[in-house]
Amino acid sequence: ILQICPNHFMTCFNLGNVLLKSKQFKRALKYFKTALNERPFYTPIIFKLGLLYKEIFDYDKAISYLNICLEKDPKYYEALILLGNI
Repeated sequence: ILQICPNHFMTCFNLGNVLLKSKQFKRALKYFKTALNERPFYTPIIFKLGLLYKEIFDYDKAISYLNICLEKDPKYYEALILLGNI
């Protein structure tokens, strides 16, 4: 799919998730950013970026993305919990 449509939202989001779980953070970041460009208000992507930045110890960016996630959806409890653990 990515060969035909390199910005395909769901493919980039799912591939980012797989790469995040396998700790390939740099590659995951690339796909999450591409997905975010396609759907900038999709809170699960914003949350995943916060999680990714936490995993690579970039806490300022993690906090920033998690706060954006909570601005868009104040009841995004995973973001609240993760933010509380940073």
